[in-house]
Amino acid sequence: MLILRSAGTTAKMAAAPGFTLVELMISLAVLGVLAALGAPSFFEWLQSSQTRAAAEAVLNGIQVARAEAIQRNANVRVVFAPPSTGWTVAVDSTGTVVQSRSGAEGTSNAVLTATPSASTTITFGALGSVGANTDTSAAITQLDVSNSKYAAGRSLRVVITGGGSTRMCDPAPALASTDPRRC
Repeated sequence: MLILRSAGTTAKMAAAPGFTLVELMISLAVLGVLAALGAPSFFEWLQSSQTRAAAEAVLNGIQVARAEAIQRNANVRVVFAPPSTGWTVAVDSTGTVVQSRSGAEGTSNAVLTATPSASTTITFGALGSVGANTDTSAAITQLDVSNSKYAAGRSLRVVITGGGSTRMCDPAPALASTDPRRC
């Protein structure tokens, strides 16, 4: 801004509002340091979120199969394809697919491990309890979800009882025995 005085010929420049190049560079350096410090925790949080989303999707598939079995008064199975967290719910007698989920839907780093290890299927009877699989394989009793990109991260477990109830819990031994999240 240029200020002219009528009394003389001297002109004075007033300070312009804004940032100097030095101030801008210091701000960028501070921002860079903060981003470098926060990146590892952000990565850990992101991987933990993917594991949780995959475990919730697995639990959802099991609950859909059980609800369909009760609603249709028929055997309904949920089939998993470990290590993917994808699943398919189908009516046992007709093979009609009720719902399915791809393991790549937002949780591509998640890895699924079934117990017993050779099993891939849970069949629910008309009353919602776990029944015999038509392929005579043992029904899955637990599914562990972990992350392939972050082995030190959190893993979650979905437990299926013979009565058909399901529960998601944390198998970490660091949790107190009275903690309701612990398996």
